[in-house]
Amino acid sequence: MYLLMAKALNGEITDDEQKALDAWLQADEEHARTYHELQGLWQDTDQVLQHQEFNTAAAWEKVAAQTIGKTAAPEPGANRQISFRKWLQAGSAIAAILLIGIFVYNLSDSREISVTAGSEFVMVDLPDHSRVRLQAYSSLQYQRDFSGKQRKVNLQGEAFFDVQKDASKPFIVEAPQSSVQVLGTSFYVTARPGLTAVAVTTGKVSLKPRQGGKDVMLSPGQKGTYDGSSVQVLADTNFTYYQTGVLHFRQTALEQVVARLALVHSTDIRLAAGITENIKKQTVEISFTGQELEQMLQELCMITNTRWEKTGAQYSIYSK
Repeated sequence: MYLLMAKALNGEITDDEQKALDAWLQADEEHARTYHELQGLWQDTDQVLQHQEFNTAAAWEKVAAQTIGKTAAPEPGANRQISFRKWLQAGSAIAAILLIGIFVYNLSDSREISVTAGSEFVMVDLPDHSRVRLQAYSSLQYQRDFSGKQRKVNLQGEAFFDVQKDASKPFIVEAPQSSVQVLGTSFYVTARPGLTAVAVTTGKVSLKPRQGGKDVMLSPGQKGTYDGSSVQVLADTNFTYYQTGVLHFRQTALEQVVARLALVHSTDIRLAAGITENIKKQTVEISFTGQELEQMLQELCMITNTRWEKTGAQYSIYSK
């Protein structure tokens, strides 16, 4: 996403890239705030860098950690003077590295790393080698190293966690209304205002409501949801899709099936505006094993008497 911002500021962005950037900016006020700060920095960079020493390798390490995980840094070298006019001519890819590097290196001395996914999921490698699949338009914050007694992260949105086992240091996911604690396991978390949902694929996970209430221990194949008042536990194996490629729906409303397909594929799939409530609420019994998305849609539409169309990157389902 930083590369798209740099392309936009440098006047090199394509129409499709501009649409992706616009969607990201509209998804969260914090995204727009970050872009406006970078826009101001872009305009003022000549003055900022005129007499400033800047270590590009150190800045790249910070940029890579916050954006794309483990990536090789540029060749190490001595601190050097950078002229904005010279590196701007090198193109937006280099401009993105330097611009965001300067922004992070000079304006933020925090040990906290923040990662926000755009219109597609992002894989995040944590300091303990745990891995996170951060879903589209979700954000994750964590410390640069887990040096304390806990491995704590904050999640807004949805993510699949594959956590390295460490019995001496619990792994905690903080959500708006609750927290999730494990030692080493894999699980899926939805963390939104008014709802926390946890689905377990391996190991055991403790769901802890913030406002009192009993902790609930979840086992593989179970999903726990907390709405601010109570925890509900039910069976749900669809969150193992990232490992098994299998989805099962039993007596599930069509609109819920569509929402789940959109989530697991990080794709815009929706029911068309004119579709009736009866069609939205009709229950579906269907299973998928390793099919491509369009094969799944074909089978789903066949049993629900609907049809699908693709416009750009968006899939829409209509009545026949």
